[in-house]
Amino acid sequence: MPDKHNEINTQIVTCGPLGATLFIQAGWKFFKANRSYIVRAVKEVHTTAGNQTFKLMKCSADQAIAEGTNLFGTDMDLATTANYWVAGTLTTNEFARNLVAGDELACLPAGSVSSLAGCILQVELEAI
Repeated sequence: MPDKHNEINTQIVTCGPLGATLFIQAGWKFFKANRSYIVRAVKEVHTTAGNQTFKLMKCSADQAIAEGTNLFGTDMDLATTANYWVAGTLTTNEFARNLVAGDELACLPAGSVSSLAGCILQVELEAI
């Protein structure tokens, strides 16, 4: 039987569709926590593959994206097959994946990104 408590406390944050122009920037913040959460899963899909990877960063409210904590164990690859959801590999350090009110999630590209189109990112959060 499914755990109804976890279903009620789960939030899916979706951003996109995005293209290379946004990824060319030095990262961007897309979510600000209003309570405590733990990041449970991340997945990404795109219509046209890019040529680079990115990190999912946890930042305090006044922290620069590059100074945040990388929540991936392995950077997410934007060169995977188009139109297929790909799951990100999160760090095994659950403490690092905890968000408190005011923490923000951001994407940080590794290098320049070209040709990426139709990128959608989903992050599954569980309230704690």
